[in-house]
This record gives sequence, structure tokens and C-alpha cells, in this order.
Amino acid sequence: NPKKSANAELNVYATSIAFQAFVRLADRETKVAKEVLPEASVGDVLDKIISNSVAQLNMTADKLLAELNRSDNEEFGVFIELCPLLKTLQKIQSQTTSALQMASDHNRRFIPKILRNMESAAADVLQRYQEMVQQDKPKNNLPEDATVHNLISDALYFLNSLEEYSELVNNVFARTGKRQGGFADYMIGIIGAIALATQTKSFQFPDQTRQKLFFLNNQHYICKKLSSSKLSKHIESTHEDFVNKQLSIEEEKRRDEFLELCRDIQVFFS
Repeated sequence: NPKKSANAELNVYATSIAFQAFVRLADRETKVAKEVLPEASVGDVLDKIISNSVAQLNMTADKLLAELNRSDNEEFGVFIELCPLLKTLQKIQSQTTSALQMASDHNRRFIPKILRNMESAAADVLQRYQEMVQQDKPKNNLPEDATVHNLISDALYFLNSLEEYSELVNNVFARTGKRQGGFADYMIGIIGAIALATQTKSFQFPDQTRQKLFFLNNQHYICKKLSSSKLSKHIESTHEDFVNKQLSIEEEKRRDEFLELCRDIQVFFS
């Protein structure tokens, strides 16, 4: 399964709490300043009050963004861990603009800026993950017993973990403009890639028996995981042909071939 980063997980939780607390504090300080100060002074005083917090939050966010942006980062579980922070930033963005309406442009816009940067990085990570699956970069050895390949199980684990944040993914793709469609289209792209990988990897076995058995095991695993998880609700009618027909027809074809091969083996040894 995609690896996790314990430090990233702790930082994400603490950072999410810190951002929410900052917005509440800024809102309270703005209201107090308006009550006791001349309007012309409110902005300057507010900037002095929040400047240290803004700097600290920017620094923490930059560290998380750097981890997300690492060019050699194939530990895609880190992205799942960062999703709660993205949700928090999306949720409090409008509140922040309202609370800091009298602050300087730099302070008023720092959360929207962090959100834009993280959404852009998130879109890149999702695209990078799909490319990794399509190109089959993890050169894992084939399972000798022709069972489920790590690439297949990891991809479905990633999709199942990402499903909780499907609306966030929709927003990321829509706001960044880096990809057409939303979570459902992204999911179908990944499924198509692992279905193709199942077929191409099956031919790497030297004997027909394991070729067909590997294909059947992995194809059945894909169909089973899709039908028994929340992913199934994202399969729109436009995608049903792909999932319900293409995969199942190919699986049935290979099953018939495998059974025919088994009968030939039985005849040979009888």
C-alpha cells in the first residue's frame, strides 16, 4: 500500500487546527479593534497582531507543500494524509477573507494563496500517480503463484482511500484547470490502466497456465473491489459499459481458455 509519513500526519493535524484557530482569533481581534480604535488604525494594528501567526502558518504550509512537491515522491499515501488540510483550507477560505478584510493584501490573501498552491500540487500528484500506474514504474516481480499483483492492489487501495475526498478532488481539478472531469473520470483512468497492466503482465509468465490464472485472479480482484466498495457509486452510466462489459467479457473469455487448458492437461495425464 502507498506509504505514509508519520511526521506529515502529525503536522497536517496540527496545521489544520492552527489554521482554524487563526481564523477565529483574527475575526475576534478585528471586531475588538473596530470597537476601540479609529477605523483608519484598525488595519495597521490588526497586521501587527497577526503577522507572527501568518509567518508561522506560511512556514508550516511551505514544508508540507515541499513534501507534496518532491519530484521523487512515490509515497502517494502522503497526499491522502494532506487531504484533510486541503478540506480545511477550502472551508475557511471565505471566512478568512471576511475576518481579514481590513488587513494588508499580503495577510488577507495568504490563505487563498496557500490553498491555490496546494491545489495545484495536488492536481500534479494525482496526474503523476496515474502516469506511474500507466507506465508501470514499480518493477515488482511477478507473483510466482499468479495471484494479485502489488500494482493492482495498491492502485485500488489508493482509489478507495481517495474516495472519501472525491468532492475535494472534483474541486481541485475544476479550480486548477489541469484536468478535465472529476473523481469519476480519474478513477476510470486508473482502472483502465490497471486492467491493461493485468493483460500485459500476464504475458510475462512463461507458461499459459499461469498467464491465464494471473489474468483471472487480477481481473476478478478488480471487479470484486469495484462492486464491493464505495467506488461503485462513482461509476456513471457512461462508464458502465467499460466496467460491466469490457472487464467481465474479457474475464469470461480468459476463464473459458483456462478451463479448456485444464481439460487438455487432464486428457494428457489420463
